[in-house]
Amino acid sequence: MCNPAAKIEFGQEKRGSCLHRLDPRVKVVALLGFTALVTTLTSLFLLSLGIAFLIFLIGVARLGRRGVIKRLSWAGAVSGPLLVLLSLVTPGTPWQELRVGTLIFTFTLEGARLAVVLTLRLVNALLALYLLTESTPFRDLMLAFRSLYVPPLLVLLIEFTVRYTLVFTQELKRMMLARQARGFRVGRSLLDMATFSTLGQLIGALFLRSFKRSERIYYAMLARGFNGVSPAAWPAAAGSPAARLNKEDLALGALILAWALTLRLLELGVGEWRELLL
Repeated sequence: MCNPAAKIEFGQEKRGSCLHRLDPRVKVVALLGFTALVTTLTSLFLLSLGIAFLIFLIGVARLGRRGVIKRLSWAGAVSGPLLVLLSLVTPGTPWQELRVGTLIFTFTLEGARLAVVLTLRLVNALLALYLLTESTPFRDLMLAFRSLYVPPLLVLLIEFTVRYTLVFTQELKRMMLARQARGFRVGRSLLDMATFSTLGQLIGALFLRSFKRSERIYYAMLARGFNGVSPAAWPAAAGSPAARLNKEDLALGALILAWALTLRLLELGVGEWRELLL
C-alpha cells in the first residue's frame, strides 16, 4: 500500500524566504484573518489592493507563477457564469438586452458589478490559501491547527481528506493507464456510449477499491492504538524557546493583518472610522 504521507507535496520545498520561516501558527491566523477581512469589502479598488498585496507576498516567498495562474484560472471559470447570472437577476440600470424570440433578457450594471466584486473576493481567498499551503509543509500546518485549539475531529477530517484524495487520484490514474493499455480510447463526448459505459465501470471500481482500502487503513490504525486522537503535538515542549513565538514572527503576522484592517477601515470611511475609534 502506498504511503499517503509521501504524496502530499504542497509546502514541501524549502525556499528560505521569511514567509517560509514564519511560524505556522502566526501564518494561519494572519492569512485566515486577512481573508476574513478582505472578503467583506465591496470596493473594487480596495479589493484590487488586497490582491496586489498577496501577489507581493507570493513574490517575496518566491513561489511559482504557475500556481498563481492556475488559481486565477479557477476564478475566471467562476466569474463568467456569475457575470451572466447576476446581471440577469439583479435589479438596476439596464446596460444590455438580449432578444431570443419573444423573450427579452435584460442585463444590469449593478449585477455585473456584484459579479466582479465576488470574483475579486474569490481571487483574494484563493491567493491567500495558495500562499499558506505552498509556504507551509502539510504536517506543520496540521500541527499549527492543533496548537490553535481547532477541534481535533476537524483537523483529522482535513488531514485524511487531503491525504487520501491524493492517494485515490493516483489510483484512478493507474486504472486509466491500464484501460488505455487494453486499447480504450476516450470518445468525443460522454454521449459516446462506449466511453460512458467504460467510465461508469471505472468509477464504480474506484469506489469499491476506496471502500476496501479505507477498511484496511482503519483496522491498521486500530492495531496501532489509535483512539480518535492523534498523538502528534507541536514539536517543542511547552515553555521551550522553540515553542515560544518570536517578535519577528509576530511583527510580520501583524503587518499582514494590519494591511487587511486598513483596507476595511478605508471602506468604512474616515467619518465612521473616527466614530469607531472614539
